[in-house]
Amino acid sequence: VSKKFKELDGTIVSEQAIDPDNVDYRTEIEKAESRNPDAYYIGLHPNGLALVMRQMYERGNSKQVYSHGGLVGSTQTLGLGGDYLEGIIAPFVNNPSSTFEEKFIEKFGVKPGITADSSYDATKVVLEIIKDTGLTDSETIKNKLYNIQSYQGASGIISVDNNGDTHRSLQLMIVKDGRLVLLK
Repeated sequence: VSKKFKELDGTIVSEQAIDPDNVDYRTEIEKAESRNPDAYYIGLHPNGLALVMRQMYERGNSKQVYSHGGLVGSTQTLGLGGDYLEGIIAPFVNNPSSTFEEKFIEKFGVKPGITADSSYDATKVVLEIIKDTGLTDSETIKNKLYNIQSYQGASGIISVDNNGDTHRSLQLMIVKDGRLVLLK
């Protein structure tokens, strides 16, 4: 995130290394706040995000907070953070035509987790590779994954580059009234 932000001419005034087992982020918050940032990007695990947001709220933070979609969605899905997540902005994969959530609710009676559609796609693609090749070794699967282009999955259209990274269309969402909604 830092590298790309700098490439886009963003200025980072403070970066804080976080101990994942920490339960008190006040020192890191104070260090960051002493540099007077315009906004925050927080990329912790769900418990950490909930804790740091509460501690920022307690000290009166009113600056915009950004994070990544999987983290915000997981934190919210796990019921962590409550009202402290309000206003966080994060990117999510844009797939308005998917019926995955509807079909999942119909079959299981509950909403799927935030990354259930991506997990479904990953499993389905690997199973298709195994079925097509008859091989299950990791090298074959990896090489075939690198050839995936424009695969229409439950989570959207998936293409994989030479590094094994996927590139998909994103949309910005915001936590508003305790729910993730499209940022307008």
